Amino acid sequence: MKINTLRLENFQGIKAATFNFKGQSASIYGDNATGKTTAYNALTWLLFDRPSTGAKGYTPKTKGPDGDMHYLDHAAEAQFIMDSGRLVTLRKVFHENYKKKRGSATEEFDGHSVDFFIDGVPVKEKEYTAALLGFCGGAEQMKMLTMPHYFPEDMPWEARRKILLEVCGDVSDTEVISSSDELKELPSYLLMRGTVDQYYTVDEYKKIATAQKADINKQLLGIPGRIDEAQRAIPDEAIDVVAIDAQLATLQTKQDRLMEQKAALLRAVYQGQSQNAHRPYQREVQERPVPPFPGTGERWPQGRLRGAGTQRGRVHGSLPGRQQCCPHQRWAGDHRGSGQSLWFVVLW
Repeated sequence: MKINTLRLENFQGIKAATFNFKGQSASIYGDNATGKTTAYNALTWLLFDRPSTGAKGYTPKTKGPDGDMHYLDHAAEAQFIMDSGRLVTLRKVFHENYKKKRGSATEEFDGHSVDFFIDGVPVKEKEYTAALLGFCGGAEQMKMLTMPHYFPEDMPWEARRKILLEVCGDVSDTEVISSSDELKELPSYLLMRGTVDQYYTVDEYKKIATAQKADINKQLLGIPGRIDEAQRAIPDEAIDVVAIDAQLATLQTKQDRLMEQKAALLRAVYQGQSQNAHRPYQREVQERPVPPFPGTGERWPQGRLRGAGTQRGRVHGSLPGRQQCCPHQRWAGDHRGSGQSLWFVVLW
């Protein structure tokens, strides 16, 4: 792809100019501020929308004594000779937009726009960019070919390194590590966890180390706040350890005394339950009629037993009547299959 002609119209101070290169190498000479750099800027702006310096916000507008000149089309056009011999004409026009609002008699400025042309046919910016990619391999390649400072200064180092390795050939991490004794410990850091023969590349490990570094820095930033919080939690008054130990001893003594009272109450409750277990038998003996005296048919005085109680496994009771000093024990039979014999002590 070679430049055949270059035409400028109202382009940064150049009202009109045409350069016929005819596909040959050429040099532009002139005094300062006569348009040498402007011609170069026109070519780079036409190809990748930047001046030769790569500066952002570039505008090709022509300036007059009072500043920007308005209502003008600022255009750059170049004809290129393809490797096949085909002639391709590219053109870009930068112009101002004006609109008349409803109810207003005058137009107002409404920004700028750029029109794109290929061989005189208007196209969208996307089509224009795609055509450039097909003609010369894209804007990046054209920048490297047309802007001397772009590759060594403006291009990101990762992209520059990639291009150099593609041209000169790559060097493995192993070769780099073996070339210096200072790097002999590096493989132990590159080894992937859980493996014995798999390693990260240097670029992969750099990403891991960068992420770990960011996490550590984040934790370090939070430490002063945590220290301040801990310091504010410390009580202002000094702690009296001796007084606290004495208070603990007093509370322990009180606890032991309460435990003893609890045990005594439990024993009293247990004894009361044991005594209450005989009360059903007492009620039944008191309410049961007295049977005849065995072997005689003689009945006991009318009445029911009174004051019956249990003692040493036997039931004792008394009958109302004559009070004499000779007690007689009388057998009253087994108590309903309970296996306990009932005996009555009768006084008359």
